[in-house]
Amino acid sequence: MSLSATPVRDFSRQPPTTAGKHPVSHVNPFTDSAISFCNSQGVEAHGVLISLSRESIAFEVYNPYSIVQMSEILTRVRIRRSDRDVYTGRACVNALINTGLMLVASASLLDPWSDVIDVSSGPELREEVRRFIGDWAANNRRLRPGYVHAVNSLRSFLVEFSRWLEHGEAIARLADSGTPQDRIRAFLSDVQTPAAAQLEELFQQFELEASRVEEAEVAAHKAFARRELHPLLMCAPFAHRVYVKPLGYAGDYEMVNMMFRDPWEGGNAYARVLNAFLLQNTTVVAHRQRIARLVKTLASEAQRALARREVFRVLNVGCGPAIEVQRFLKESPLAERTSIELVDFNPETLRYAESQIGQILRSAGRGTQVVYRGRSVHELLRDSVRPTPAERRFDLVYCAGLFDYLGDRVCGRLLRLFYHWTDAAGLVVATNVHPQHPVRALMEHLHDWYLILRSGPQMLQLAPGMGDQDATTEATGVNVFLEIRKGANEA
Repeated sequence: MSLSATPVRDFSRQPPTTAGKHPVSHVNPFTDSAISFCNSQGVEAHGVLISLSRESIAFEVYNPYSIVQMSEILTRVRIRRSDRDVYTGRACVNALINTGLMLVASASLLDPWSDVIDVSSGPELREEVRRFIGDWAANNRRLRPGYVHAVNSLRSFLVEFSRWLEHGEAIARLADSGTPQDRIRAFLSDVQTPAAAQLEELFQQFELEASRVEEAEVAAHKAFARRELHPLLMCAPFAHRVYVKPLGYAGDYEMVNMMFRDPWEGGNAYARVLNAFLLQNTTVVAHRQRIARLVKTLASEAQRALARREVFRVLNVGCGPAIEVQRFLKESPLAERTSIELVDFNPETLRYAESQIGQILRSAGRGTQVVYRGRSVHELLRDSVRPTPAERRFDLVYCAGLFDYLGDRVCGRLLRLFYHWTDAAGLVVATNVHPQHPVRALMEHLHDWYLILRSGPQMLQLAPGMGDQDATTEATGVNVFLEIRKGANEA
C-alpha cells in the first residue's frame, strides 16, 4: 500500500492536548482528581492530572528518567474523582513533552468508565444515562462528514468483500484439510492483487480525511473509526497484535517477526488477504529495508574495525528479535571475528533472540561471542554517570526503532552515552521514522500506534557538536538514519 502522496500533519513537536476537549461533567481535574498507573516494565507511578475526557487524559509525571514512552500500554490506571474511582483500566500513551522539570503525557483510555458502578437506581442513575446520551450526541455532531464517508466506504467494502470471499473460499474448498498449500496460495494471491488496489484507494482517502481533522477532535473520530472498522480488521493477526500490544508496548519482537515471515496468516481467506495487505504498506516495507541497511552497516563496519584490531565489537540497544544480527551471522564470514552485545528491557524478547541466534551459531559452526543483557532505557540513563571501563568500548553502537518512542531530551542523552561507549573511529547509528510516513492515520486512529517522528535535520539537533554527523533516508524516505563517526584520535 503506497500512500506517499497523502498529506499528513506533524504533531511530533506539539504538546499533548485533551483530545476532544470534552471534559466529564462536574470534574475539576486540578483539585479533585488524581491518577496512578503501572508502566509496561511494572514500575508504579503517580501523576498530576491536567485534563480529562471520556476518551483521553493528560497528566504530569515528575521523574528524571522518563518512566513512560510513546505507544506504551499503561495498566492499573486509576483515576479518582473526589472520593471514588471513575476509571480503572488501561491507557495507551499517544503524546509526550519533556519540559526538563517534568514529563507531560497524554493517553487514550482503552476500557469502559466505572463512574456508574456505585450509582444505584433513582435520580442519580437517570442523570448518568442522560449524561451518556448527551456525550454520544455531542461526539456525533463533531464528526467531519468527509471522515465519516471515508470510514463508511471502507466498512462497506470490507463487509461485502468478506462475505464474497467467504463464499469463494467455500466453493474452492480451501478449508478442507486435504487442499494443497500451493493451491491455497494461488487462490489468495489472485484475490489479493485486485483487492489491494481497491483497499489502497480506500485507505488513502481515509488518510486524507484524517489529516483534515482538528487535533481537538481526533479522539472522537478515532473512537468512531474503531467502532466501525475494528470488527472487520482485528481478524488479521498483524492488526490484532499491533492494537492489543500483549507485551505492553508497540513494535515488539513478534510484530517485527510478522513483517518478515509469510504474510498469509489468519483464520480464513479474508483474514489472510487483509493481513497480507497490511504487511505491504510503505512503512512496513521501509522497516524491512531498514534491516537490510543495518546488515550492510554491520558488514562494512566489521571490515573497518578488523583492519585495526582482532575483534569487531558491537552493541545493539533495544535489539528486539535482532533480525539484522541473525542475517549478519548467517551471511558474513567476518562474523567469526565479532563480539556482539544485545540489550533489551523485555526478558521474553531476549530469550527469543538468544534461541534464534544460538541456532544460527550452532548451524554455522561459528564461535561468535554474543552477550544478552536485560536493561531498560531508564536503567541505562541512571547508570550513565558511572565510569566506563576500557573493555566496554565498541566499534559500532546502534539503536534502531527505540527513538520513535522517546522524547528529544532522552534521545540526546542516549546519543551522548552511545558516543561515550564508542571507541576511536567508531560509529553510532540511530534510526527514526520520518514525519511524512504515509500511513499515520492507519497506525494512530485504528491501531493506537503512535510515534515521535523526526526528519533528518531534527535528528541532527538531538546531540549537536558531537563527532561527524550525517542524516540520510533509505529508498522509501520513511526511515531516517543518523550516523555519528567518532574521530580517529578521539578518546
